[in-house]
Amino acid sequence: MSKAADKRASARNMSWIANSTTSGPSSGAGVVTAAEATRRHRAAEQALREGDRMAVRCAKAVYLNGEALDRGVLCLTSHSLRFSGWQGRIVIPVRDILEVRLGTSVLPRHAGIPLVGRIWPGKPRYAESLLLTVRVGSAVGPRVATVADLRNGIQWRDEILRCRDDYDAWAEGRSRRVEEIRTAEEDLNRARQADAARAADDPARDSG
Repeated sequence: MSKAADKRASARNMSWIANSTTSGPSSGAGVVTAAEATRRHRAAEQALREGDRMAVRCAKAVYLNGEALDRGVLCLTSHSLRFSGWQGRIVIPVRDILEVRLGTSVLPRHAGIPLVGRIWPGKPRYAESLLLTVRVGSAVGPRVATVADLRNGIQWRDEILRCRDDYDAWAEGRSRRVEEIRTAEEDLNRARQADAARAADDPARDSG
């Protein structure tokens, strides 16, 4: 490696160390300004929100709630499987999904839509369904949640199981983002206190 490349690599390492430190502000280049602390805090909060909300997969579907049908949208995130329909919302944590089986469904196009589903149901169509065995609690046995009228059932099953298996890694990453927010908040408070101290000190110097 050339000397120039060594210098660039050393500079990158020093930059990473400076950005990664969580110690209090010091004199010189180590001082974190209020503007920089605010930027870091906003970036950390944005990363947390994006990680929580990012959808791995979404599609229109029908949820079987007992004997009733509810049409809506099924979305998979790294931590939950969510269904939002006309009659309500269901959230299943991926860590509680024990098994995903494939099935088939033949439902009218407008099944699950209030009033329209009865007056103008539309033609039945063949689709796929997911039968999810879900852990409810220690005192209650597993329940089965059924989502129908899906395309690409195999892909849905594989993605759900992958998110379930990767949940611990996702949760660990989320904990790091929460810690980054806490550290940024501490840096911001210290920077604001330092600014306030300087502002109070300047008039005193002028009057002296």
